[in-house]
Amino acid sequence: MAAREGSDNPEWIKCKKIVDMRDHNMCRCCKILTPGEMMAFRKSRPGPRGELQHAHREPVSLHPEKAHDPMNVVLMCPEHHRRIDTFHDPVNGRHISASEHEQWWDRIMEGIEYFDYDAAKALI
Repeated sequence: MAAREGSDNPEWIKCKKIVDMRDHNMCRCCKILTPGEMMAFRKSRPGPRGELQHAHREPVSLHPEKAHDPMNVVLMCPEHHRRIDTFHDPVNGRHISASEHEQWWDRIMEGIEYFDYDAAKALI
């Protein structure tokens, strides 16, 4: 909700800039796939992947206090964002359980705690 109020929200703009920097303007899910998983993903979804989107691990509707927290936001291509948001496997698109969904999020989010958020904020 808070993140979707408008793209001119200064806290949301700052959050997105930090996430873009941390994720090197790349889909975080695409980056963590093995070569075999990436081949399977491309077969399941041929064609261009579209413009990157900012995805929340903890939904803003349930956790509005995390709407502008870079530790809760990652960059994703539209297809991975759609799949993960709708409980579908990011590789093959099959429906997944809540525990599999959490396992995917854990894998996608791995390592973000090592990013120097204070240094990034100073650059913005």
